[in-house]
Amino acid sequence: NPPYVAYESFEDVDYGVKAFEPLQAIFHEDPIMVFQDILEYAASHLLSKGRVVLEIDSYLEKDLKILASSMGFSCNIMKDLSQFDRICIMSRSS
Repeated sequence: NPPYVAYESFEDVDYGVKAFEPLQAIFHEDPIMVFQDILEYAASHLLSKGRVVLEIDSYLEKDLKILASSMGFSCNIMKDLSQFDRICIMSRSS
């Protein structure tokens, strides 16, 4: 997983995550930029029926769907076990 939480959301993240995960693995100044870099790579390397599966922070859902669409991908969001929007499955738009 790439870093998927903005630094500005640090206080909102569960203590267990902050205490036991490397912060650089969770936080980034601009997570959407990280996802954009991944999609740019995927656009030229992903097979036609391939998928990109990413863990996301639920507040990014709308922006990530806009980004994916602008880059020719669809983005389906799945909930985690706590019923938070957490997984984004992206594929090439038909």
